[in-house]
Amino acid sequence: MKHKLISILIFILITTTSFAYVIQGTVTEPVIDGKIVDADSKAKEKALLKALQNYFGKLKASQPDKEIPDVTIEFFKFIKSYKIAERAYVNDNVTYTILADVDDVALNDLMYFVKNVVNTAVYNLSGVKQDLELDTEIIATLKEYKFDAKHQSEFQANLQDSSKESERVDAFRKSQSQYMLEMSAVREPAAEGECTVVLTTKTFSKTKEFQTLKTKSSEIAENEEECVSSALNMSLLKTLGYVRKNFIPLPANEKILKTFEIVAENYDNFATPKKIMEELKTRSFIDSYKIINFADKKLNIELQTFVDINVLIKKLQSIEADYGFSTSQSDTNNILLDFTY
Repeated sequence: MKHKLISILIFILITTTSFAYVIQGTVTEPVIDGKIVDADSKAKEKALLKALQNYFGKLKASQPDKEIPDVTIEFFKFIKSYKIAERAYVNDNVTYTILADVDDVALNDLMYFVKNVVNTAVYNLSGVKQDLELDTEIIATLKEYKFDAKHQSEFQANLQDSSKESERVDAFRKSQSQYMLEMSAVREPAAEGECTVVLTTKTFSKTKEFQTLKTKSSEIAENEEECVSSALNMSLLKTLGYVRKNFIPLPANEKILKTFEIVAENYDNFATPKKIMEELKTRSFIDSYKIINFADKKLNIELQTFVDINVLIKKLQSIEADYGFSTSQSDTNNILLDFTY
């Protein structure tokens, strides 16, 4: 029996109307074991993620040399508001189409806001016998270097048993994964009880192939299978270390917490500057804030942030029309919010 439900609803996450990009995300999720509510929830979340992926994909297309992390639910903080344009249930499938207002975030500034930075990767390994244990070790090693292999099963399902490298690259570029590792392992002669593995790795992004890498490792183990696995894992660790340092670097772990002062003047309501601070905190533009002085219609706020002052000023300027103020920077690096707007 076919049943279709289409509804148009507006959900305001944060009540603002400042400048943002409206991006569409559409996802269809199957209903498993009659659990419509679960499918509905998953479809909605995935549609929001799809909208964000489309947004950051557009940024990436205009700045191909910039690398971005995997888009996860942590990125929901960039959604100002969203509208459910379509919600449908047809033939045991739930479909959501969402229009999301996404904050104007530059790729250069992205790492200020994302705490758990990861990239997604799929891989192919030839030259050694693969089993579940070896695959588990490879996935764990990738994880050490912040590569998530969550799309590996889907990637492998789209390959023939005797696929060519070009076919694997095509399958990768059609997948949701950001990177692919094409690996080939070769045994070299070694002393009794030892094994030496040379690992050749080609690293691909959606748009280019990086330099081919070769790493060699030798190990000693009680049996042949364990020896090869250990040597292979050691070579992979060396490879991933080089990849992260030279091809796909992670942002620096050390972020400096800076202190600024915001001076708000000429506001009609004391609550308005505080509401602005709460919005900045919710969206991770500031880490904390406290009121240090107020008199008449002047309020001094001390805030701490990992964000550069220019990024913070740009964000404040983007919401000026929403709250009725203008933003400027003083000679002493303080930020002035003037509500004589």
